[in-house]
Amino acid sequence: MKKLIVLTVAMAAVSFDFAAEKAETEKPLKVLMIGNSFSICNLREMPQVAESMGKRLDLASLYIGGCSLERHWRNVEAAATNVTFKPYGYARITEGKRVVEKGTANIPDALALDKWDVVTLQQASHFSWDPATYHPWGDNLVAKIRELAPQAKIVVQETWSYPPWDRRLKKFGFDQLEMYARLHDAYAAFAAEYGFDVIPVGTAAEFVPDRNTLFTKPDFHFNSTGVYLQGLVWTAKLFGVDVRKCAYRPSWLDAARADELKAAAMDAVSGARRICRAFRDARVTRGNTNILRVQPIDEASWVWHPDIGEPKDGTTLAILKFRKSFDVADGDGTLVFDVSADERFVLFLDGEFVARGPNRGTVENWQYQTYVATDLKPGRHVFEAYVQRLGDFAPLAQLSHRGGFVFKANGAYDARLTTGKVDWEVGSVSVGVRSIGTAAGAWGTGTQFEIVGCGPYSGEPTEWKTASIVRGAAGVKGPRIYGARTGGWMLFPSQIPDQTEILCVPGLVKAVARGVGFMSQHVFSEEEAKETIDLSKPFTVPANTRMQLAWDLERYYCAYPDVVLSGGKGARFAICFAEATHRGDNNLKTSEPDARRKIVGRYLPAFGDTFVSDGRKGAKFSAPWFRCGKWVRIDIETKDEPLAVDSVAIVESRYPLEMESVFSSPDDPSLGAIRDISARAMQMCCHEMLFDCPFYEQQMYPGDTRVQLNVLSAMSRDDRMVKRAIEIYDLNTRDDGQCPFNFPTRGTQE
Repeated sequence: MKKLIVLTVAMAAVSFDFAAEKAETEKPLKVLMIGNSFSICNLREMPQVAESMGKRLDLASLYIGGCSLERHWRNVEAAATNVTFKPYGYARITEGKRVVEKGTANIPDALALDKWDVVTLQQASHFSWDPATYHPWGDNLVAKIRELAPQAKIVVQETWSYPPWDRRLKKFGFDQLEMYARLHDAYAAFAAEYGFDVIPVGTAAEFVPDRNTLFTKPDFHFNSTGVYLQGLVWTAKLFGVDVRKCAYRPSWLDAARADELKAAAMDAVSGARRICRAFRDARVTRGNTNILRVQPIDEASWVWHPDIGEPKDGTTLAILKFRKSFDVADGDGTLVFDVSADERFVLFLDGEFVARGPNRGTVENWQYQTYVATDLKPGRHVFEAYVQRLGDFAPLAQLSHRGGFVFKANGAYDARLTTGKVDWEVGSVSVGVRSIGTAAGAWGTGTQFEIVGCGPYSGEPTEWKTASIVRGAAGVKGPRIYGARTGGWMLFPSQIPDQTEILCVPGLVKAVARGVGFMSQHVFSEEEAKETIDLSKPFTVPANTRMQLAWDLERYYCAYPDVVLSGGKGARFAICFAEATHRGDNNLKTSEPDARRKIVGRYLPAFGDTFVSDGRKGAKFSAPWFRCGKWVRIDIETKDEPLAVDSVAIVESRYPLEMESVFSSPDDPSLGAIRDISARAMQMCCHEMLFDCPFYEQQMYPGDTRVQLNVLSAMSRDDRMVKRAIEIYDLNTRDDGQCPFNFPTRGTQE
């Protein structure tokens, strides 16, 4: 049995020596593909992509549909005794011209036909996930290529996993995502044995938003979009070029989608993504959820702190840190994991941010997210998850069953990481976090918080304990079914992408007031508007100082604050968001020219959080939920020590919705600006669900939603939020068939 080896270097390599050699000689790169239907399709788009990148290409294909490595070798053996045995279709395109349309050939003849620079191999897709099928047939083919074409570089194409509707997945006993993980490891192991490079088409497909659109149901082959992606990956890998700069795109493909495909190709070739979001097959009905184990995560248990129970009145918050160290050895392969929490989690791997979640749902439709880590190095690693349960302090749309955390890993990692199968450590980091109230009115975005020391996603527990199980695995495994459902969370795989995580320091400080009341509604003067502070650089606030900054973000943001403070024990740093400035006489007067940009004679009625320094160095602060607005008011009050403000930034958080459509009017150019601000408004109202408004309520009303779905459909081809919005209302349909006035929300609004 050959030992499996996780390939990392080959997947990250971008260029080959022969790319440089080709540039010197100005000769076309001669490539022979020994494959099947997953390779011949590369003839359709790669030549145009390569030409667009200024590269000369001579691309040939040996093709038999569904041909495995074993069958390729059997054909080599047959050709040795029968010179007329030519079972392959042979096609060739030289610098964009088909020089052979429908020839026939065998492998030995084709290898001897020309001085190939590159010869590629791949396994048949239905065997690609099984490493045992690569030997000895792949080894024999490698030897034959080296014999007949010793000058050629042998390269392996990583093919792609099947779309979820392919019936063979059920026969295999796993889903699309598990097929990808297995084939990725199998190709990597085979290539690593010989030091071959891999053309990571399958990985690039996993990086594409809404991956299943690369196929046309019921087919498992790439459609035209997928074939274009394949051409990008091959060109990037073989020529060592950045295909994000590729000017060519098919006429039927819109520019925004082409950019997504180019980015996915480059990320796969360069190895830029250590962990990527993945999507398990959608489940749209309750079916046997919690009766049978219908998905991998059902095998995991929900865990919580053994000494922290459920508050009786909802006014006690809990922020916990879960931790699990694990070792990775050669051959462990790709890590696929599912994760969720109640109410929310922020997940890190080896100190690097992975994700926030889960995407909002109901207890009967609780969402979980799935991720793939393809390049874990051998050695010790650690997952850390901050899990918060804010209760009544959370936004009104945040529902909950009880505090909990669940994590499910695949394969060799299952026994090392899955909650309920292995112990996780947990500790409380709630100390120093308290509610300081909401604003007046029907505020739906949760409370404001005061956070002392650091946090909420950077603190360390003073004591670690073994997490206890609060609910075991869901459903039963096996034939004995009595129809009883496991209580609590019914887990469903989220189908919407992660929210954006864009760290930025936009705009500029428009005014600085000194000696004013902390968090006061100070009306800024003309003199104060002459002073500014560059927030992109560290600055120090002297001891016994009060100051208030008016930071104009210059456009609307939904964002988490990201602040790092040092020293200044007892100092307070409040960062609060506002939609607009108000006049000193409390008249908003937005009809005034540039009203939303003015600060002189105005104050900022803001909403946000206060961070209190305990004197430590490099204390990192954020907020349990994102804040919204165009303006940020920063209040700073120091005590007997100066406070070093190491950094101030925001992390933009929203659904990754972009304006993909085009609208203009030569008769009225001002419509362009209206379009832009309207698109931004839609972005700010689109998160894990749709909002009537992000600043004040963050609620989802059917009347608003109906209009928003039309806007979404006009802005973008991404229909995942449209589907999720409809699903959310369907989840709470009443007995009279009507959807509620507002959902999801705690309580009832008629």
